[in-house]
Order: sequence, then structure tokens, then C-alpha cells
Amino acid sequence: MRLLTAACHGACELQLAASAGANLALLSPVFATQSHPGADYLGAAAFKALAAASPLPVLALGGVDGENARLIAGKNVAGIAAIGAFTD
Repeated sequence: MRLLTAACHGACELQLAASAGANLALLSPVFATQSHPGADYLGAAAFKALAAASPLPVLALGGVDGENARLIAGKNVAGIAAIGAFTD
């Protein structure tokens, strides 16, 4: 099986990733992150809407942890990708 992922930050990039042949997208940042303090983030509602409309399955990335992961479950959400959630 070939796995090609794409890092995306919005609807246009999700469409572009699908057109380029990706079969999974990492959509970020979902929540505020320690690595990018003060940066804009999607929030749960926008993430879920983008994922539901995405032509690709989506992994949530950015500020996701054991407490807020349940807030982003929904259509086309394939799971989470994280660093801090596993190391903090």
C-alpha cells in the first residue's frame, strides 16, 4: 500500500492535496500549540467542518491531547497526529 500524506491548513490545500494524489491529509493547527505560541488555529468546529468537506481522510495535528481529542471526532476524521500529547 502506498501512503502519501499532505500537510494542509485549509480547504484549498485539502483540494490541492487530493488533486496531487495524496490519500491522507494532516490538517493543522487544530488547537493552540506550545511550538507556535500565539499562532492562529482552527478550533474544533472549523476543523470538523473542513474535515467533513475534505475529499481526503484527515488527521488532526496541532495542540491535540487526550482531553480535547474527543471534541474533534467526526466525519472523515481518521485520527490524530501529535508530539506533545505523547511526550508531555
